[in-house]
Amino acid sequence: MRTFNMHEAQCALERYNREEVLKLDARATALFSGGLGVDAVEIARQVDFVLYEYGGLADHRINGLSDSISEKIVSQRDAWHTLLNGATEYSFGMIDWQYESPRAIHFDCFGDLRKQGNVAQTRCLTKFLHLLRPQAFIVQDRWIGRGLGVAVEDAGGVNAYGAFVEGFLSFVKAHQDIIPVLRKTESQRSWSDIKLVDKILLCRRAADTKYRLAA
Repeated sequence: MRTFNMHEAQCALERYNREEVLKLDARATALFSGGLGVDAVEIARQVDFVLYEYGGLADHRINGLSDSISEKIVSQRDAWHTLLNGATEYSFGMIDWQYESPRAIHFDCFGDLRKQGNVAQTRCLTKFLHLLRPQAFIVQDRWIGRGLGVAVEDAGGVNAYGAFVEGFLSFVKAHQDIIPVLRKTESQRSWSDIKLVDKILLCRRAADTKYRLAA
């Protein structure tokens, strides 16, 4: 696990909180604040944002991919509503978080992304879930995993997500004197406690040169 002191964490937040990034977050809020889209067109728009604007995939666009994923989500809408509505929100003051994990059926909806690698599938699925319920789902990707000391393996899946969440909780516990203090200054710019930790881990320039993580 990569540990941070207060100065490093503040630097990470400054690195993240650039105008263009906050504008992107504002767009995400506008697009996802109403929950899962009401039809395939709206859901495809949400998926497209995750894939091509919010870091889900590389810059190249894959024709029809967002529509394909959207159609699968619509076909399993009940399972998605069950997951989203049943998830417990996390906050720093919680002693025991009974988190929800995406099931195989949710991974399968993003199954077309396996052609890009299982890590891409997991990253895009969890970004999608996080934007829909930012207080309840953690983004699982290699970069954040390196900060947590949790490998994001090609296998992915439900068990890997659980290990990632446990790494997240261990990170928060190790920084319990720092993160709640930062929360007070970030209340308008971090849409959840999960997002705040994500921002600290994501911005590698917070770390000194010796411990800077490879891109």
